[in-house]
Amino acid sequence: MGAMTDHDQLDERLQVLSSVLTHVLATQEDERRAVIHSLQEDVGQALTALALNLRVLEKRCDQTPSLELIGEMRELVTGALRDLDHVQRTLYPPALDSQGLVPAVEMCIQEFAHSTQVRVALDAEVLPMRLHAVIEIALFRSLQEVLEHLRQQPTVSEVRLRLRFIKEFAYLVIEAEGVTRAPDWREDLISARASALGGCYAITPIALTGTQYTIALPVYQKESP
Repeated sequence: MGAMTDHDQLDERLQVLSSVLTHVLATQEDERRAVIHSLQEDVGQALTALALNLRVLEKRCDQTPSLELIGEMRELVTGALRDLDHVQRTLYPPALDSQGLVPAVEMCIQEFAHSTQVRVALDAEVLPMRLHAVIEIALFRSLQEVLEHLRQQPTVSEVRLRLRFIKEFAYLVIEAEGVTRAPDWREDLISARASALGGCYAITPIALTGTQYTIALPVYQKESP
């Protein structure tokens, strides 16, 4: 058997790096789930109990100043619970596990549209089966990161998303009107994640004031050697 060429050695190193990155990404998602569980078990339950106790105290109190203070405290607790729910859905949306990629994407863009007042349209093709969990997570995280970038651009007027499956590849295309590529935005993680999973990422201008972000990942992840 002949000695390995430089090209073979490079391919082997790239495969090792890809495997390591994939493992790191999977570990990060496991850590997100652990954080969510901790928030639900500890912080969430404590805030819920506090809200209930304040309601009981409010009913028993007959002094107006105290009632006003209790009401303010209840509003703060309610706001904290709302913020906690948002953090949990951002870290790892329940729909991604229970329902799949498209429902999770729908919830994500609804929150984006509501918080930014930007028009958002989704055209999604639905597979008759679930994608590999790693692929679903990678597509969803890439979408989150692009939307977070767009959230910082006050000139964005409309966002269009397309999800297509062509020749065993899933394509997530995000078109944003009213924004050009920000010079200080680094999409290294999106690109590295896509490459590690055997896919690719591209960003291109559209028309005069628009930008298109495309993430392509294989529908069926290759088995590790």
